[in-house]
Amino acid sequence: MLSKKIRSLSAVIAAAVICAMPVSAHTHVDDLPADYSSNIQLNKPYMNFAVKAGAGTDISKLKFAVKDSSGRKVAEFTGSNGALNILDESLYDLSGIHSLDDLKNSKQKSRIPYDVFVPDKTKGVEPGGKLMNGKNRKSASYSDNNYYIRLEDECYYYYNDINKMTVVDTITVPANTIYVEIDSKFPDLNDKRSYLRLNPYDNGQSCELKGDYKLGEHAGEKKYFKADTGNYEVISSGGHIAGEHCEVYKKPVRYSKVRMKFNDAFPGFASADLKVKDGSDREYDLRGDQSRNTFTALYYSGSVISAPIPDKDGYVEFWVSNETPGTKMEYNYSWRNGGGGGSVKSAKLPKSIEDLNFVFEYPQEGYCLYNVKPENYTIYIDDKGDRRDYSLDLSELKVTNTKKIQRFTITVDKKPLLLGDCNRDGKVNATDVIVLAAHVKGKKILDGRGPEAADVNESGSVNISDVIILAAHVKGRKILPKKYI
Repeated sequence: MLSKKIRSLSAVIAAAVICAMPVSAHTHVDDLPADYSSNIQLNKPYMNFAVKAGAGTDISKLKFAVKDSSGRKVAEFTGSNGALNILDESLYDLSGIHSLDDLKNSKQKSRIPYDVFVPDKTKGVEPGGKLMNGKNRKSASYSDNNYYIRLEDECYYYYNDINKMTVVDTITVPANTIYVEIDSKFPDLNDKRSYLRLNPYDNGQSCELKGDYKLGEHAGEKKYFKADTGNYEVISSGGHIAGEHCEVYKKPVRYSKVRMKFNDAFPGFASADLKVKDGSDREYDLRGDQSRNTFTALYYSGSVISAPIPDKDGYVEFWVSNETPGTKMEYNYSWRNGGGGGSVKSAKLPKSIEDLNFVFEYPQEGYCLYNVKPENYTIYIDDKGDRRDYSLDLSELKVTNTKKIQRFTITVDKKPLLLGDCNRDGKVNATDVIVLAAHVKGKKILDGRGPEAADVNESGSVNISDVIILAAHVKGRKILPKKYI
């Protein structure tokens, strides 16, 4: 398992680096050029929020905080440009990171976590393809059944591409079904030994194809067999490689029959005239008489099994699953006096290279919290006194499960404040006189904008004169004009 330290470089960082590189910078297997290029958003949910002051409002000393849906405070800051103090260790501060260079030079880049990358199953997962690392021409970092992207990686898919194959037919195999297709040329080979047998992997699995299915006796047949979902060993005339299997699905799957030169599909296996030798140097003619030395070959992909024989021009036709493009040949040697042996080979199919350009959108102003959970967050003024004096035009920050940046702009305005309303409860009465007197005597200093409301004579300072004027107003002796500031 990768430790937290090993995973310290972020997929966000890698994404930014790769995105900044031109496609031509990728180094591919065999130095081949890319056939395709794709942009992929690769990062955890993050939100960018800016706090702005309304007309005539000074927010430089206001304290703000963000809390999650449970009411737990997760971050706090002062003013519109103060440092963001993160209180939740699962969150990361990307404030001030406006470009790739900012990110590379950030002191906290080693703390930002990887994002797990899930490859396209038809392109980046075996048997049909791989997620490759261009720098060292090997598979990208893999652990815990997940892929992780490193800072220096230049990732690409290297995969079997049906669009590059010569397709001569297509079928859809229904759910819980195995399709078997036997070449009609078997009688020409005088092959009376070759057979197919399926062994279920799990107890209780059932398949209509039972026992030894003689290929010569079923030459030219194309047949569907009902089978329980799961894996089945493909037995080629008694030969089988442990772990290899075909698979029956609980859904319909599309297949393409492709036509290739046998020696292109399995290079180095047979001579130019399609003859092979076993470990004892016995020779087998893939297209000739096999009454003495018999070569059995079964091709399988998903839930389709076929037994094709190369034609006079050396071409062979076999089926490939469109969902996991790849075909294996399970083969077996046998000779008249007994004995045998064989193995399995994967067909070498036409491939494509697709560069992966991971993209990341940087915040341009304000604060940015990375790795946030998709839920509702609340931004608020973190001082009760200031909350009585100022209002936010937006307080709920709804974060959804998306990899795109989520932006919010919050404007702070002064609330209308009634002159003489020292405790800001919306009324001017005896309580305000008491509060004001305590402030002047230094017993309990007014908070927030309280001193503004207390300066009833608008002299610029709060003193005993304001207490006398406010008391006279409350007693009805000299009424102050109703004025909001």
